[in-house]
Amino acid sequence: MFPKHLSSPARVAGGILLSGLLVGGCATELAMTEQTQPLKDQLVRLEKDLAASQQASAQAARAQSQVLSARQTALEREVANMGSEFQSLRGQVKALDDRLGRVEQTVGRMSASLSGQAEQSSQRLDRVAATAEEAARQVAALRTRQDEVAAAAQGADAALSDRLAGMERRLRSLNNQVLEAMALAAKDIFLAHGKEAYTVTLTEDRVLFPQNDPALDGRDAAKLDDLAARVSRLDQEYHLDIQGHTDNTGTEDINYHLGKARAEVVKRYLHEKQGISINRMSTISYGASKPLDPAGGPKRRIFIRVLVLK
Repeated sequence: MFPKHLSSPARVAGGILLSGLLVGGCATELAMTEQTQPLKDQLVRLEKDLAASQQASAQAARAQSQVLSARQTALEREVANMGSEFQSLRGQVKALDDRLGRVEQTVGRMSASLSGQAEQSSQRLDRVAATAEEAARQVAALRTRQDEVAAAAQGADAALSDRLAGMERRLRSLNNQVLEAMALAAKDIFLAHGKEAYTVTLTEDRVLFPQNDPALDGRDAAKLDDLAARVSRLDQEYHLDIQGHTDNTGTEDINYHLGKARAEVVKRYLHEKQGISINRMSTISYGASKPLDPAGGPKRRIFIRVLVLK
């Protein structure tokens, strides 16, 4: 009696309605058909609307799936590109490791062969320093590039950043060790083949070097400026042996580090303010072991020996 294409709920609803009409006393099938036809038509329209809605939903789902698939493909390409760039950076880091290893080997060979003439040794040491500075510049450039990649990748290369930071610390430490080794080697050459030209002593400890304070006073700077002017007029190679001395009020370890700090302050001033090369200066701390006058007198002081080649 009802169309077969109607859904089960629709046919059930129609059956219920038909039963109600029969119970209510409808006399003929024609009358029932006339009265139920609008309901049938409405049910057919509902079925069509439901089918159209389901079809539209399916199409929208397929379209959304295609969009998501395209976005996933684009993200996969971006991740692949980032991986390639990370591999390139790792290659650069390895190359820098190899170069640092060669620098260390070069320093070792030079340290073993520093028995030649002073001018040849100085040239070799300058080349090592230039190599270390170039390596430092390359690390700085690599660090800048790594930071740019890190910003684009939203921190995905944190491990590489830590490694580069460790390499920078290692390079700074190695560079300091190279410079200190070069200065000490140069000092040995001047002690073996040179002589002491003159000395400079900073002894006004109450003003120049207060207790436990390595800072320079204005009068310190004036004496050091005069020293820089004198050595600049020398017509021969020179080396500054900068010695730090303290009083005996602290422990031996504290006195050693304080004397070293004071000597380093003087070396840094002569390098940064007067342009004297780091290779021409070495520092040493004697703590409280060498007072000027064992019976009394000033103890905290800086003693600078100007060594020249014979």
